[in-house]
Amino acid sequence: MAALFLAPLIFALTSWPAVAYAQPSGGCTGVANIVIGSTTYVPTWCDEFNGAAGSPNTTTWKFDLGGGGWGNGEAEVYCGPAGYAGNPSQCPTTFSASTAPIYIDGSGHLVIRPINENGAWLSGRMNTEGKENFTYGILVASIQLPDTTTQGLWAAWWTLGSDITTVPWPGCGEEDIMEDWSPQVDNGEGTTGDISTAHTTKTGGSGVGGRYTFPSGEAGNTAFHQYGLNWAANSLQTYVDDPTAPFLTITPSSLPAGDTWPFNQSMFVIFNVAVGGTLGGSDTNLASPAQPMLVDYVRWYVPNGPVTCSLLPAVPTALAAAASSSSVIGLVWTADTLPPANCTITGYNVYGSTTSGFTPSSSNLLATVTSNEYTVTGLTDLTTYYYVVEAVDAFGNSAGSNQATATTLAPGVTSPEIVAIAAGGPAQSNANGGDYSFVADEDFVGGALNAKNSSTINLTQPGANAAPMGVYQNGRNGTITYTIPGLTAGSSYTVLLHFAESYFSAAGGREFNVAINGTAVLTNFDIYAHVGKNAALVETFTATANSSGQIVIAFTNGAVNQPVVMGIEVRSTAASCSADPAAPTGLTATASSSSAIGLTWTADTPPANCTISGYNVYRSTTSGFTPGSGNLIASGVTGTSYNNTGLAASTTYYYVIEALDSYGSSPASAQASATTQAGTSCSATPAAPTGLTAAATSSSAIGLNWSAVTPPTNCTISGYNVYSSTTSGFTPGSGNLIASGVTSLSYTNSGLAASTTYYYKVEALDSFGSSPASAQAQATTQAASGDFIAINFEGPAVSNSGGGDAPFVADVDFTGGGKATPTTHAISTTAAGANAAPMAVYQTQRDGTFTYTIPGLVANSQHTVLIHFAEIYFTAAAKREFNVAINGTRVLTNFDQYAAAGGEYIAVVKSFTATANSSGQIVVAFTTGAVNQPSVAGLEIR
Repeated sequence: MAALFLAPLIFALTSWPAVAYAQPSGGCTGVANIVIGSTTYVPTWCDEFNGAAGSPNTTTWKFDLGGGGWGNGEAEVYCGPAGYAGNPSQCPTTFSASTAPIYIDGSGHLVIRPINENGAWLSGRMNTEGKENFTYGILVASIQLPDTTTQGLWAAWWTLGSDITTVPWPGCGEEDIMEDWSPQVDNGEGTTGDISTAHTTKTGGSGVGGRYTFPSGEAGNTAFHQYGLNWAANSLQTYVDDPTAPFLTITPSSLPAGDTWPFNQSMFVIFNVAVGGTLGGSDTNLASPAQPMLVDYVRWYVPNGPVTCSLLPAVPTALAAAASSSSVIGLVWTADTLPPANCTITGYNVYGSTTSGFTPSSSNLLATVTSNEYTVTGLTDLTTYYYVVEAVDAFGNSAGSNQATATTLAPGVTSPEIVAIAAGGPAQSNANGGDYSFVADEDFVGGALNAKNSSTINLTQPGANAAPMGVYQNGRNGTITYTIPGLTAGSSYTVLLHFAESYFSAAGGREFNVAINGTAVLTNFDIYAHVGKNAALVETFTATANSSGQIVIAFTNGAVNQPVVMGIEVRSTAASCSADPAAPTGLTATASSSSAIGLTWTADTPPANCTISGYNVYRSTTSGFTPGSGNLIASGVTGTSYNNTGLAASTTYYYVIEALDSYGSSPASAQASATTQAGTSCSATPAAPTGLTAAATSSSAIGLNWSAVTPPTNCTISGYNVYSSTTSGFTPGSGNLIASGVTSLSYTNSGLAASTTYYYKVEALDSFGSSPASAQAQATTQAASGDFIAINFEGPAVSNSGGGDAPFVADVDFTGGGKATPTTHAISTTAAGANAAPMAVYQTQRDGTFTYTIPGLVANSQHTVLIHFAEIYFTAAAKREFNVAINGTRVLTNFDQYAAAGGEYIAVVKSFTATANSSGQIVVAFTTGAVNQPSVAGLEIR
C-alpha cells in the first residue's frame, strides 16, 4: 500500500533465521506443506483466527490508530480492539460485532469492516511490527475481498521493512502482496483481480509491479483466494491461489539504475481497509457498514532444505576493451554483485569476433572466467575486434552485454598504460569518458573504503588524463600502501595519482604525505587548496621500478586528517601518440546498384609515434552535413574502401570520412556523393508462415519449427517474430512477443513452467512489414516429476499440492467423446494407493468413444501408461463395460470400473507398459464394450 512513510539500508541476510517464532493461538497444527518443484516449504508461523467472537490477539498483533489521512488523503479513523490503549475517542469502548470495525467473527475469520459512526468512518489496520518479523519464505493470506465495484474502499495485505524506524519509507522497502480498489479510480482491479507492487527509494509511490486477473467465473468478493509472496534473496514473486505459478517476479534488475534493493532484510506484515484517499476514491455512495474484508488465515512457510537457482543472471554492464599491443586487447566489465534469488554467479563467458553485431555462440567463445576482466592474446595487428560478455549461474547464461570494440596496435607499438586501479571502488569503464578503463581496487595494504560520493565531479584540471568520473566518486582513505608488481627492474615509468575532495569544504581540512619507492613526492598535500570540493586532481611523477620490479606508493598522515586517493595509473615512458591524423583525401562514391554505393579513399599518413587505427564513415541525404554520432554508419574501418548497402533507389547520398589514431580523430574529408540506380523496392508484406509445430523437450522447454516463407517480389524475408501465450486464440502483440527477427526456421522457448500448455504463433518479416500470423501451435511442457504428461480428462489443470501422484494439465491431445456430468462428491483414493491422482481428476470425466494421441516421445521408447477410473454415475456393477486399446493392442475388454473398484466414487488405476510408435506417439483408444459407453477420468505417461 503506497502510503507516504519515510537513504536505503541493506542487511545481507543469506541464511534462514535460526529463531523460534511466537505462535498465535492455534499455531500451524494441521497445516500442510507447500511443495514447489523439489523444494518443500514448512509452515512456521500461522494465525488461523479461530476461537470465539471477539477482539484479535494483541500479543500477536499491533494496531495502528487514528486518522489524519495517512499520507494518502484517506477518510477513515483506525481503531484497535475495544479498550485498546490509545484508541481514538470515536472507537467503540466495549466489544460488539455490530459496532467493531475490526474483530474475530467466531467462525474462523478476521473481519475488517468500515463503519460510519456520526459522520466518521471507522476501520482497522493491524500489523506485526515489533512482535514478529519475517525473513524470506512464503507469506500467504486467504482473503475474501469486499465488493469494490463502487469506489470508496481500498483493501490491502502488505509488508514493510522492519528497519523503518531508522530508514524512512520508501528506503526501508514496501511490498504490496495484494491491493484492491475500484476500477473507477486509477484503473483499479475491482472484483476482477488484484495488484502487486514493490516500492523502493527511486520508485517511490509509483513502485514497480503488475496485476492479476481472475479466470472467467471467479471474483475476489465471492470466495476466498490465497494471495501469496514467495520471497528470497534478490527476488519477490507474487501469486494468487497457485504458489507454483507466480504472476509477477521482481528482482534488482527490475529497478531503475542506481536504485537500492531493500528486500534482503526482515519485514513485518500488515492488513488494512482504507476509506477514500488517492486510490479509495470518493466515499459518497459507500453504504455503512461497508462490505468487510474477511481473512481466513495468514501463514509463513520456510524451506526445509536448499532452494535451487531458477533465474538467469542480470546482463553484465560497462564492458570496455583496450589494445595494449599489436596482439593483445584487455577487457574489463562491472561484476554482478546481486545474483538472482538462490543463485551464485559462477563465472562469465567471453565471446569475440571480427564482425560487429555478432551472435555469441560456442564457435566464438574465447574463455569462461571467474573475475570481471580478461586479456585476449594472439591477435592480428591493426585489426578491429568486437566482444560480448555473459554472466553464468546454475540456471544458465544471461543475455549478452553491450558490445565493446578495440583495434590492435601496429607491430612494435605498445600502449603506454600498464595498470589503472580504481582505489576503493569497482571497475570503471571509459565507454562514457576517461583516459582508460580502470580495474577494481587491488595491490593495496591498509586503509578503508571512503564514503561513496554521488555528486558530479569537475574533470577540468586533469584534462586528457582524467579518469572515468566513477573513479573519483569512490576512494580509499587512511594509511595505505600500493605495491605495483610485474614491472622491469630499473626501468622508468610515469605514475599518475588521481584525487578528489568530497568531504571537506575548505582548505586545511585534509593534509597528507605521499612517497614513491621511499622518496617523498607530496608533503602536507591539500586537495581542496588545489581544486576545491568535488573536483578531480591528477599529480604526475616519474619513478624507477625497484630491484623486484615494483613501484611502491605510500600514503601517510600529514599535518591534519588522513590521506585519501581515488586512482592510480602506471604508464611506460615510451613516446606516445600525441596528435590527430590529417583529414583523409581522395574520397570517391560510386553507385553499384539501386541499393548500394561503394566508397574508396587514399590511405592517411599517421603523425609521429602514431598509427592509423581505422576510419569512421558518415552519411546523410543532405549536402554539407556535419558528421556526428547520429549519421555515423561505420566505425573503425581498417581498409581504404567501404560498401554502403540497404539504400533507397534513385536517392542521392553524401559521405565524409575521418581517420583515427590513439590520440583522436581527424577533421572530416572533402564530401563525396552518388545517386543509387533506379529499382523496384519491396512493397508487400509476406504471406503467413505455415507448418508451425510445437513439441515439449523437457519440463521447462518447448521447441518450435516452421516452413520457410517465399518472399514477395523484390523482397527478402529478414526474419520471424515468435509470440506465445497460455491462452488459446490469443492475439499477437508486443505484450506476448518472445523473440524478434529470428533468422532460422526453429526456436526453443525455455524457462517455462512444468505441466503447462503454451500456444504459439509466428509472423514473417520483410522490409515492408510483417505477415499475418501463422496458424496456432501448442504443446504442454513435461511434468516436473517422473511423468512425461498427466492429463485431466474434460477438466482444468489440477495441482497435487493437496495430494496425488503428480499435477495434471488441462485436457489435451484427444479426439472424440464429450463431457461427462461432473461430480462434487468426494472420491476415495485409498485403494488407488501411491499412484492415485489428485481427487479433482476423478470428479471430471470424458465419455463416449474417444482417442488420446500423446506426441513428442522417442520412437520405440518404453513407457508406463496409467489410466485413472472412477464410477460417478452408476450405482451397481455390470452397468458400464467398455474396451481400451494402446497402440492398437487391446489391454482391457468389457472393463467394469464399478466392479474393479468395489463401488461408486472409488478411484482405480490400471497400469500398462507401452512402446512409442515410429512417430513417437502412444495412442490410447476407448471404445464401447458389452454395455454403455466409456467414461474415464485421466491418463499419465511416464
